Amino acid sequence: GGMPVETPVMYDLGDKAIAEHAAKFGERQYRFKSGNRDMMLRFAACFGMFSIMHDMHISPNTLPMKLYELSTYSFRHEQKGEVIGLKRLRAFTMPDMHTLCRDADGALTAFEEQLAIGWKTGEDLETPLVGVFRCTRDFFDQYELWIKGIVAKSGVPMLIEVLSDRVHYWIAKVDLAAIDAQGRPIENPTVQMDVESADRFDIKYYTPEGTEIHPPILHCSPTGSIERVICAMLEGTAAQEVPSFPTWLAPTQVRLVPVAERHVCFAEEIGARLNAACIRADVDDRDESVNKKIREAGMDWVPYVAVIGDQEAETGRLMVTIRKLSEKKKPYKETMTETELIQAVKLETAGKPFRPLYTPRLLSNKPRFI
Repeated sequence: GGMPVETPVMYDLGDKAIAEHAAKFGERQYRFKSGNRDMMLRFAACFGMFSIMHDMHISPNTLPMKLYELSTYSFRHEQKGEVIGLKRLRAFTMPDMHTLCRDADGALTAFEEQLAIGWKTGEDLETPLVGVFRCTRDFFDQYELWIKGIVAKSGVPMLIEVLSDRVHYWIAKVDLAAIDAQGRPIENPTVQMDVESADRFDIKYYTPEGTEIHPPILHCSPTGSIERVICAMLEGTAAQEVPSFPTWLAPTQVRLVPVAERHVCFAEEIGARLNAACIRADVDDRDESVNKKIREAGMDWVPYVAVIGDQEAETGRLMVTIRKLSEKKKPYKETMTETELIQAVKLETAGKPFRPLYTPRLLSNKPRFI
């Protein structure tokens, strides 16, 4: 875990360290005048976090130290014609973490841990990732076995690019990317080993002997921008016969469809128990036909849909349509008890974050957007 912080979105380019760091990024920046000052909007959380680290009393005993921000928003001045859907935006939300490490060995350990988190996000979000490892020739010569080790642990082929000289603030970085429906990369998680910024921002600690150390810093975005994550997930659905999101992320995980008004109370009771079991379940109590309710549940990509009629009310057994096992125009249905339905959802969501249903449980009370 990291220490959550909030940093400004606007910075004064009259600050030498900020101006130098901004110049290291090739991405176009929003720059403007405020009175007689040259200003910029951030494109990452580096500037604020490094300023915090500069002002801290840092002990080697507390390292590695991580600062984390879900930076809403960051900005890049993309030109007309370059903005593409959710893939390339002028304003975006970036989970951003910076880790102050004690030394090179500590940086390697933290780098490996954070890269593993990046791979895991692709697995959890069901967006398979590919990767490229970039480093300087000096770094490769010194840590070749370590590099090959993390590539082997990834379980997928990775491109290794070796640069003859260091031209960036980093000496090693990994970029992970999902692949869109046209075979193009959507760059998402990244981990970078920075050997310049501690000097530039005068971030330091002292050894027991009094030696001043400017330590390595890791830049990490465990998912990449939230918008690109959504883009990758939507692109992934293009290859699915029946498109769906991971059950743990589905806004409604279970929808209960009463056949008639007399079944609504029974459906509400089941919905309440599912909600109590940390499952997002709602009830389509609207005065619509059963077929329309089922069709709209499909349009909402609800993972589990159970129709509640006389038989279900009498036996307690539910006929459940499971979206991930369905084929186009051939829904997969399975008879389950309420307990079995809970177990099925829990199996898919085990170990994942949970938030309760954020819309009314009854669809008749839910606002509809056209």
